[in-house]
Amino acid sequence: MSYILDALNRSNAESVQDPKALLVQAQSVSHSRLLPVLFAMLIAVNAGLGGWWLWQRQAIAPPDLAIIPPPRTVPEAPVVAATLRRQVERPPAPSPLMPVADPAPEPSSPIQLARTPTPSLAPGEELITPADTPRPTPIGALPRGIQEQIPALAFSSHIYAEDPAVRMVNINGTLYREGDTIARGVKLLEITEAGAVLSYLHYIFAIGILEDWAL
Repeated sequence: MSYILDALNRSNAESVQDPKALLVQAQSVSHSRLLPVLFAMLIAVNAGLGGWWLWQRQAIAPPDLAIIPPPRTVPEAPVVAATLRRQVERPPAPSPLMPVADPAPEPSSPIQLARTPTPSLAPGEELITPADTPRPTPIGALPRGIQEQIPALAFSSHIYAEDPAVRMVNINGTLYREGDTIARGVKLLEITEAGAVLSYLHYIFAIGILEDWAL
């Protein structure tokens, strides 16, 4: 009988729980129910803060400025070109005619004739001035008395060139050029291809290289 009582007491004792254990169980149950509520409240607060921040940003942001395009300037080149075209089309005004002055008459001045310098003559030498430089006469055609007055002339060489300064003849062993005086009254006027032209007094005569080489 005692054994049965002891078993009943034990079962009753086991069925009656500890108050502390019951409190812990109640707190755990309340905490597990409170977490979803707190999480939902946190989400709602965050959503409200985000909406308030966006509203403040839109209120503070400056309004969009309207972009006004700059005024277009009209080029003035066509106007200038038209003005220049009109100026070109207008013919220039004729300039007034100026009276042309008559040329002044040239003063009549006496014509001065150039004087040929007179060559200086050696003592005892006569000046021979042919009048119009007549055609030379062969020495054999001179008067007999004139031929006897002309001194002996012996030609040994004859050099003729286009340049008169190069022309030379050898007479009586001496070289002479045009314009030289050979003897008293005898002057060498010109050296030609055929011989020489000389003058004596007022006579002009020619001596040929072949026929009159030695006189």
